[in-house]
Amino acid sequence: MGRFFVFAAIIMLLLSVYVFFILRRAAKFWGINVKRKATFVILIALSVLICASGINPFRTSALIILHIIGIFAVLEFINLFVFIAKKIRPFDGKAWNAVYKSGITPIVITAVIMIYGFINMHNLIETDYTVYSAKNISQDYKVLMLADSHYGTTTDADDLRDIKSRAEKQDPDLVLLVGDIVDESTTNDEMRESFEILGDIKSKYGTYYVFGNHDKAKYTDNPNFTRPELRQVIEENEITILEDESVQITEDLVVAGRKDFSDGRAPVDVTLNGVDRDDFIIMLDHQPRDYADEKRNETDLVLSGHTHAGQIWPAKYIIDLFNMAELSYGIESSGDFTAVVTSGVSGWGYPIRTQEHSEFVIIDIKKT
Repeated sequence: MGRFFVFAAIIMLLLSVYVFFILRRAAKFWGINVKRKATFVILIALSVLICASGINPFRTSALIILHIIGIFAVLEFINLFVFIAKKIRPFDGKAWNAVYKSGITPIVITAVIMIYGFINMHNLIETDYTVYSAKNISQDYKVLMLADSHYGTTTDADDLRDIKSRAEKQDPDLVLLVGDIVDESTTNDEMRESFEILGDIKSKYGTYYVFGNHDKAKYTDNPNFTRPELRQVIEENEITILEDESVQITEDLVVAGRKDFSDGRAPVDVTLNGVDRDDFIIMLDHQPRDYADEKRNETDLVLSGHTHAGQIWPAKYIIDLFNMAELSYGIESSGDFTAVVTSGVSGWGYPIRTQEHSEFVIIDIKKT
């Protein structure tokens, strides 16, 4: 982690040179004498200060600064074409100069993006999928799927109670929690509060849970709760934890859960030891990264989160480009195998979502 921040500091130091030229250009546009020594020193200090606040990329201030700098870079690119167009056919470029040189445009655009991202993060929608099974299941099943609330970042008690109220109207048979319900920033009280509400969601066959990579607060040296405390609170609220194990829900429905990919875990065949492959098998796996093994073991439905569907544009496209997850968002089927990845109830790190949406998921499992 230390090396990461050193690398980030070097990047921001290099960017501060570019920021200096941006500020200098804006100052000239507004009639400030940039040749004065005092102005020069002030511009350098501002450049370093602005970029220093972006050294920690997980802070919202860094996100804002990177957006502003990125939009400035886009304007530079557009200005190149404007320059070429002027050479071909001269025109009055005063309006463009105001857009390009004033320094206001990227700030305004970034403000609009951040406001949209904040509203979008809090606009929780219901996403519905229907999965058809060729197996001889005796009844249809309705599943409520939740993941990545990262409780305390943007999600609070009112949000979870809203989900509870809306979900219970669907009369779910199962509630499946697919990890990262809490994280490193969640306080002990918030952790307890979140599982009290989630454990109170009414369903026919109960609530089942797998840990994500953040739930156990492994990315901090000073967690707000211990792992035994976390486990105790979850179990006290009648939520069943699944770690490389399975539960027979009905005579033809099994729910299995895997340890997170980052924790070191058993192969799928061990998790499904003793399970009748003629049953409909739902696998909870926080990170969508092991479809081949899950498909080979005749899992019918794999539910994951983790990706947040990118959360900040264009992260989803980067996930897809570099194959960082087998599915970044949505539903995908191959034969009798179906995978669903949710964008999550909330987001991690930033209280902002500029890609996709926040959601809870209802899945109807029906016999073909």
